Amino acid sequence: MKKNIFIGAVITAAVSGAAVAGASNDQTIGEHKEVSAYQALQTAFSHVEGFVKEVELSFEGDENHYEVEIESSADEYEFHVDAASGEVVWQDSSTAS
Repeated sequence: MKKNIFIGAVITAAVSGAAVAGASNDQTIGEHKEVSAYQALQTAFSHVEGFVKEVELSFEGDENHYEVEIESSADEYEFHVDAASGEVVWQDSSTAS
């Protein structure tokens, strides 16, 4: 039950325009301008509707991306959104349990 309340708070913050996880548009990764967690979330939402499970910034070598997990009524989706360009670079889905 507490998990559902937290997810609802994240969605409410995202819908109202607040930055998710304290990210802002002015952050940089190395010399690359990064998109915000909110922008990465909106990119994922342009592909699927559902509830946010997680938004996490991942640093892997020279590649940095947001891992966005969304759950719909039937499926769970994971998107990797490039932190510099804001483009989806990988996605996967599985049946929700």
